[in-house]
Amino acid sequence: MKGYWYSRPRMTVRLKTVLCGLLLGVCLSCGQETRPPDSPAVPESFTFFEVGANTPLTDGLRSDLRGKLGKESISGRNVMNLEINYSGFLREHFPDLDILNRELNGSGGIRVEHDTVTLMYRHMSKQVTPFDFVELIFDANTRKPLVIRIRAGRDEVDILDTLKDRYGEPKAIAWGDGGARAYSWDKNGDVLILSAALNPVGRREFSISMYYVNSIKAMAKREKAARRQERQGEDSVVKDAFSKVFQGLPHAVLSPSAGPAVTGSRGVITI
Repeated sequence: MKGYWYSRPRMTVRLKTVLCGLLLGVCLSCGQETRPPDSPAVPESFTFFEVGANTPLTDGLRSDLRGKLGKESISGRNVMNLEINYSGFLREHFPDLDILNRELNGSGGIRVEHDTVTLMYRHMSKQVTPFDFVELIFDANTRKPLVIRIRAGRDEVDILDTLKDRYGEPKAIAWGDGGARAYSWDKNGDVLILSAALNPVGRREFSISMYYVNSIKAMAKREKAARRQERQGEDSVVKDAFSKVFQGLPHAVLSPSAGPAVTGSRGVITI
């Protein structure tokens, strides 16, 4: 196992300093932003740059991230798929995350969009960063992070050691071919997974997924309540509509014992 991670050259001091700052969360601005209303704090867990479990998405945060990662693309109301590595990975190794993922995405291939804000960084060649891709998904209502995905393809970056120093020994999982590995940490209900595997062109690639489970569950609960309220409103409209249709009809016409076809003084009414 040791050789799997240590066969590559050690990273430069400068790059290691940058990596520690990114993954260990040097949160110089954390706590300085006012938390949005109706957004109770969740337990702290994992951090990336200034972003922790309770860090709200603000213009200031976007500006800070832009300075470190480059220009972002931004989108809203997206599907949120928690799956990683291959279809069924969460079901096999993280069943609780799989249950949550199915709750978010429904069944039968229905596209379920969520009220989220996604920041994506792809072109970071000019930035002093070991990462090739970064995606941060925020709850548009509370402005808190839900999922952070990071991909790095530079072999000299010893991400595993950095995460061990911060969060302790992980749970290790072997999967797939070619020595693919995953390492996971659980902190206050949130989950961080580091995966290492060969990509389709044979290049070793590292990916990090941070799941802010407490906030994801809170969003799912809020969405479920909103759907329930919407259905109740629709039922009320239907009842009001049909109560007006049948208002004033003889009681014998509306009686369930009369059957689907009821004869009245003016003919047959089919219900």
